[in-house]
Amino acid sequence: MNQKKREYPKANVLAVIQHNLADDVLEMKRYGVSAERMAKIFRERGNYVGAHSIRKFLKQYQKKKIGDFESENSYKIEEHSNTENKQWVNQVILKHLKGITPQNALILDAADTQSTKNAIKAGFDSNNIYIPNCHPFTWKTIKRSHKNCFLMTMGEYLKMSKDKTYSYIFADYCGTWNGVETEEHSPKTDTKYIFEHKLLKDNSLFGITLCSRGAKTKRLESLKEILDISTKAKYSLNLLEVKEYIGAMYFILFKVKMEVE
Repeated sequence: MNQKKREYPKANVLAVIQHNLADDVLEMKRYGVSAERMAKIFRERGNYVGAHSIRKFLKQYQKKKIGDFESENSYKIEEHSNTENKQWVNQVILKHLKGITPQNALILDAADTQSTKNAIKAGFDSNNIYIPNCHPFTWKTIKRSHKNCFLMTMGEYLKMSKDKTYSYIFADYCGTWNGVETEEHSPKTDTKYIFEHKLLKDNSLFGITLCSRGAKTKRLESLKEILDISTKAKYSLNLLEVKEYIGAMYFILFKVKMEVE
């Protein structure tokens, strides 16, 4: 009997960039870590990026430095924090943070900590800003300048610090709403945990960045689910901003009010 040939997904350089794994891949390559081992490490942390995509990324990086690439949807591949879109997001958040009492903040940030610096500009104390990051080399970079950085996923951090509440959460996932289906943690799971456990204070700010490329849940569907989750948890959300980048990335920002029971 002829066995059906196993089909592998097409190697995708974008996957390495959009999951903010480029620095980790290059650093691990320096230490001789194989693409297969890298893929396993990322999968354990909730990012599905295949070894074939990692190898293609490294090959292309050696040829022409990764910043020149564009996707089939014309989403220009640049350092995530330096794009015009990211700058716009930070400006919008800063504008709305000025109406928030600066207490605890929880931020998914990149190695340059631009979102953290943005919160400090708005009056947040650096000691009250908490950054989970599950990528070892990015975590190490952030940890040098920010002591409250934790080598874990957002979901792991939420459960570890479940008694802490926040006046600002920026969940800058840049991944799909449902995450990796075989993993416990995903943006959807984390969002449910945040609202169900009352981790956002009254008159707080909640921002989230997601990607719809290859996702089963479309942008408007994920927005509706966030509203449904918050309503069930006795919160009222005021939609402040929605922006879809060129391509498949999108940013949503809410003002958060707790309903009086």
